[in-house]
Amino acid sequence: MLHFLERQLEKKVKVAEYLYLNNGQAIEKRVAQELGISMSSIQQYFKEIDQLYQAYRTNGTVYNSHSLLKITDGFVSQSIKMKLLKIIVYYPGQQSSFYKQSLNLSDATFSRLVAQLRMDLSRYEIRLLIKNGYQIEGKEELNIIGFFTHLAFFYKWSLSELREVITKLGGENELKEIDQLSFDSITVVHSKLEDHFLSYFFLVAVIRSYQKNTFFEKDKCYAECVITTLKAWLRESYLESIIKVEEKFDQLLPFSFANHIHPKNYSQVKAILVSTLVQLRLLPFRISISPRIQFFENKFAQVSPEEFATMRSFLYRASRILRADLLKRQDNISFFLITNAEMYQKEFTPSIIQIYSSIGEKHAQYILKKVQPLSAFFDDTLAMTCVSERSELMADGKSVVLTTDLLPELQVGRQYLVSDFVSLSEIVRMGIWLKEFLLL
Repeated sequence: MLHFLERQLEKKVKVAEYLYLNNGQAIEKRVAQELGISMSSIQQYFKEIDQLYQAYRTNGTVYNSHSLLKITDGFVSQSIKMKLLKIIVYYPGQQSSFYKQSLNLSDATFSRLVAQLRMDLSRYEIRLLIKNGYQIEGKEELNIIGFFTHLAFFYKWSLSELREVITKLGGENELKEIDQLSFDSITVVHSKLEDHFLSYFFLVAVIRSYQKNTFFEKDKCYAECVITTLKAWLRESYLESIIKVEEKFDQLLPFSFANHIHPKNYSQVKAILVSTLVQLRLLPFRISISPRIQFFENKFAQVSPEEFATMRSFLYRASRILRADLLKRQDNISFFLITNAEMYQKEFTPSIIQIYSSIGEKHAQYILKKVQPLSAFFDDTLAMTCVSERSELMADGKSVVLTTDLLPELQVGRQYLVSDFVSLSEIVRMGIWLKEFLLL
């Protein structure tokens, strides 16, 4: 969904990712050709973004995931086009003067941005119309809700902002109802990521219901019944998807991407397939729920091209068997299956991971909390512990050290350098390194 940024900002984000992937050694000519921009522009981008990496460097590491996230978030915050789309989503039905004054836009700039947004929205069969002010319309209200949910989740719109809009619309009772929802009774993928996504889903739906007073297939429905209607739709969608996956699952075996996967982990594969089928019913277009997950897929394709190819082969086969285009959510499925199944279902040598931070023991505890989920994927072969003093670190062959600084007294190959802020993509890379390091 980066195409909702201005083209220049979208290309800068991609340049920042190229530099990260190649540790600052990306070839300017190749990047310029891939992005379709001139050499003078790419040189300017490289210089600007390299300076940002230098400014955000962590523990001497220039091209790290924390810096990449800050750089890309910074570019997103500069997007006037995204700000215009957001204000139209929050406050539809206004005349052009309202939006121009809110963002201090000239007539020409406003017209240009509206034309670009119309083209971007058409990818999802959604239209930006002038009808009693500026309105966003589509064939099905549910798909519009699904699109707004993905948009808000992808660009990390503030949940407090969404709640504030609902409060202004008079939806205090709906907010209380949302706060009392239990997603465990609705979904089969019990993850914080999915719960967070569904929080956006219900908030967006309440906003749309107040704005439109219509819901599924032009049926009249007031805002009070939207949450009940959505809960019923989600339960029905998950149930239908569960039945389909259970009936067809045997045809997906054996997994070409995971020859050693244990049957006890089949439930994880089923869960992501079920979740994806529901996502496609909500919005049947190719989309990613997060730029970080999309970036992870690019990283994985570069680091492990053969595994990436077998993963795509599996998705083609699963799409045919389940009669759903799973490639529209390829990066999400790949991320889940790689990190939760294939990567960790082989036999590993027992090991101890010691965590040391030069900042102090509290920071080491913070790192432990962030990386602790990795231990579950190695069964009982992996133990994690914090070390407060460098003298306590073990140098034997059974220990690995996660450290914020390279320690000269220990073998370099047994150390893994982590940033002060451990991001999701960094944890994934750590998992890949542990897999290679501990595999028997």
